Amino acid sequence: MSDSTTITDATIPADHVADADDYALINAELRAEVDRLRATVASVTRAPQPLSHSEARPAISADKFERTVGRVAILNMSRDQKVAGLGHDPASIKDSYVRSLFGKGNSGVEAADLMRANPKRYRELKEVALLLNIYGM
Repeated sequence: MSDSTTITDATIPADHVADADDYALINAELRAEVDRLRATVASVTRAPQPLSHSEARPAISADKFERTVGRVAILNMSRDQKVAGLGHDPASIKDSYVRSLFGKGNSGVEAADLMRANPKRYRELKEVALLLNIYGM
């Protein structure tokens, strides 16, 4: 025997030797754990997410509509034409409701509640308020 002991020269106790069945069992357990973790990650990524800022934005903003049509044309439009220009049904939007959300003297509580409950509707009504000159007045 040489002066330096190598792994091949060392004796391994019998209780430390694993046979092929032990490795197969460990491998199967690890694969099952990986599959379980992948299923957990997949279920989390498929959960419904709240609307992002860009998804809550209306398709046409009051500013974009005004730039497209022109300021003079907007001044000559009726209320219904302005609301329809933003892509909404004029009958579905009440000025009194928009004024209570965004008009002068509002408390902001109702608008904040709408923002939490339905951000897309909030942004649509805000654009209507801006176009109808109700916002802050």
